[in-house]
Amino acid sequence: NKPHRYTVPLMQELGYAGRAACLVSGDTFVHSKPHPEPLLKACQLIGVTTAECIYLGDDLRDMQAANAAGMRGIIANYGYTRELALAVTESGHADMVAFGQPFIGNPDLVERLRRGAPLNENDKSTFYGGGAKGYTDYPTLDANVA
Repeated sequence: NKPHRYTVPLMQELGYAGRAACLVSGDTFVHSKPHPEPLLKACQLIGVTTAECIYLGDDLRDMQAANAAGMRGIIANYGYTRELALAVTESGHADMVAFGQPFIGNPDLVERLRRGAPLNENDKSTFYGGGAKGYTDYPTLDANVA
């Protein structure tokens, strides 16, 4: 998704360029995701079929591109709500959806999602502060109800 002029130097600086079979950027082709063209070209460049690939993405358009290319899109993890997660898994656009930050403010996130209950809002000012505040002091669903 990132411009090629930034992708290549970044991959080189991180030491990953030699580990990648090919680099396909968001601006490499006329069409970008959710169009399958970038994924199809990557397969062509490395000499594999789309059926041999698993696509890891973090957005709905990634899963749409994988499906359009005939690849298996297996995980999505950015900004998903319960409703959107259900929609993309039920439609087959993703096999699963991961939740990251919502777990911080919702130690009982799985139960909240099961019940369709509201989520606690994260206090982002406490993220990565080095202490327990903001990581251990959010109320559980049952505590909110009681």
